Amino acid sequence: MYYRLKSLSLVTLVLSLSFPIGVAESKTKGIIPATLTANTETTEQSRGEALRLNNSSFPDHNLRVNQVLAQNPNNQKTQAERLLQKGEELLINEQPQAALQIFQQALTIYRKIKNSQGEGESIRLIAKAYYDLKDENKAMTYYEQALQIAETIKNLALKGRTLNNLGSLYSKRDLSERAISYYQEALKIAQAINNFDLQAKVNFSLGVEYQLALGNSDRAAKYYKESLINAQKSKNHDTEVWVLFNLAAINSSSDQVKAINLLEQALLIVRQGSNSTAEKQILRKYEPSLLIKQGLNYWLFGLVNGLNKDPEAAIQINKALQYFQEAVTVAKETGAIIKQGQALLQIVQIYNFQNQSSKALATLEQAVKIFQQENNTQIQLRDTLSNLAQAYQSRGQLEKSLTYYQQALVVGEKVVTKSPVDIVEKNLAQENIITSIAGIYDSLSKYEQSIKFYQQSVDILTSTLKYIEGLKQDKKITSERQKKFFVDMYSDTVLVPYVS
Repeated sequence: MYYRLKSLSLVTLVLSLSFPIGVAESKTKGIIPATLTANTETTEQSRGEALRLNNSSFPDHNLRVNQVLAQNPNNQKTQAERLLQKGEELLINEQPQAALQIFQQALTIYRKIKNSQGEGESIRLIAKAYYDLKDENKAMTYYEQALQIAETIKNLALKGRTLNNLGSLYSKRDLSERAISYYQEALKIAQAINNFDLQAKVNFSLGVEYQLALGNSDRAAKYYKESLINAQKSKNHDTEVWVLFNLAAINSSSDQVKAINLLEQALLIVRQGSNSTAEKQILRKYEPSLLIKQGLNYWLFGLVNGLNKDPEAAIQINKALQYFQEAVTVAKETGAIIKQGQALLQIVQIYNFQNQSSKALATLEQAVKIFQQENNTQIQLRDTLSNLAQAYQSRGQLEKSLTYYQQALVVGEKVVTKSPVDIVEKNLAQENIITSIAGIYDSLSKYEQSIKFYQQSVDILTSTLKYIEGLKQDKKITSERQKKFFVDMYSDTVLVPYVS
């Protein structure tokens, strides 16, 4: 996202006065990462991906396959186990609606044969399906049912897994204290029954909560290291990869070499860590994210060394470009459309840095086409269209620039908002585009149109500031993470200029 200093300095000031919390210090080492990460994932997206991993079915699915193979294929219990196995495969392949139907069939069988353990596991998996369908209320209802059954039949493994899942839901609702409480209870159970796989998952959950919700990287790193040990013991490659990913993120600003080495370990696991064809396919889906992050590490490394006049800087930036290009290729092969677009946007930044404006423009146009393929990429499409408009504006092609700004404005109106943060972000993005359109009309000497759009811009900014003040008075920003996100999101975007 690219915002002007005019609007955001005012918004940041108001937010800072409204919410008395600390804002990250503005140092050179803080400015560069903001530039690098603007077009990839926000903290909220990273947290969401981590929570989805926490609900991953793959390790459980492997265990269930072995259980099914050992059973008599003719009885109803085996039939239900096979249904759970099939449903988990559908979850792994991102088909939660189909998985939900399969899990419900299994639940019917388990209830018919009065198998409480199978009933509890089926209900837990139904909750997972609802979680993936983004129906948090139904997920909560079913997880609580599964927990009740686990406690009734004294099934500690089921109880531990369900507590971990419930922790993720509370985390998603910004109830960190409650989430940590559930995680800690799950961890005690996992340790008591010597379940290394569950210990790996719960320690990872705690690491995510301390890193992304509470901003305590030191505490997060301790949990991640415990998670890594247990993931290696249980051969849980899923968790192992993402622990390394998050540890790399923690080290990226302080020890770039260590961050790069951690990601290389993760890439090695993704490429060579499993003999199972199914698991290889799942792990390969993680590869674009790892490649993008590694590209960002080399990009940062190169920029810092460039400031120090290090001759290796150009080599490191070219290496970053290679990682981003590889990410585009792998994302295309695995159907990861959003990751493909994100990698293309990073390539644009490098081309701009290298003064290859024609390549940057062509890559931006390619990214627009990528984001147009998905229904849930309105934010990425809006921002990319806006960047494309800026690129044409810098070339003096004002009519073409105006066309892309207008397209960005239409797409921006379709952005779905679910929180106060979403609403403010959407309003400021639209205000930014409208002001840019006003500027284009001014340059084209169409002054009536220019004044009209400038007035719209002022109206949106004014109403947004009133909305923020209302949130403060109504105390609707409830968590410290939300407060910090409000301030940091807009202070960070000031540090992300468009490079023409």
